[in-house]
Amino acid sequence: MGIPALALVILGGRVWGDIYRALCRNLLGTVVEAPPAFRRGRGFFGFLRSAFTDRAAWRALLFLLVQAVLGVVAGYVVLTVVAMTVFTAPSPIPWVLFHPVNVDATGAERHSLMQIGDFYVDTWPRVLAVAALGIIACFALPWPVRGICHLHRLLTRLLRTGGSGCPGPPAVPVSGVCRRGRARRSRSAPYGLFR
Repeated sequence: MGIPALALVILGGRVWGDIYRALCRNLLGTVVEAPPAFRRGRGFFGFLRSAFTDRAAWRALLFLLVQAVLGVVAGYVVLTVVAMTVFTAPSPIPWVLFHPVNVDATGAERHSLMQIGDFYVDTWPRVLAVAALGIIACFALPWPVRGICHLHRLLTRLLRTGGSGCPGPPAVPVSGVCRRGRARRSRSAPYGLFR
């Protein structure tokens, strides 16, 4: 049972590959061609041999492994940046409403929003400076998100197993002919800000 189950797991990589190709097409506006169809060998052992030598399935599994590692790291970075931006941009409001207090090394209480070492954000100029950094980060935030999306787009292209005959991304097959110019339609794809 172990070897047939492993063969099915390997072939399952094709399913995940289809899912990620659809996500890349719908969210990032990049069309990645599907790999050649799986060719099953004759008989039980022919099926196993075909499954274990299916390059498209192995490439999809490699993609999933890389995506799992980079996805965790990139997701953590993006969520941390977003959380810090959301906290710092409106920081004067909780500083005024809730009067946060930090105690310094001498035991003195400080009306401080945050503390970095011995630096306390406990005056209006400092609080406004932190808020200004948060507002600047709001405008800068799309760029690292675009970078993550571009990285995902590059990884998804690892799923390409067949030659499209069109040098250069993205190639969009139209009526049996690859026309790179037709790729302009991806600009109208949903979430176009991730381009």
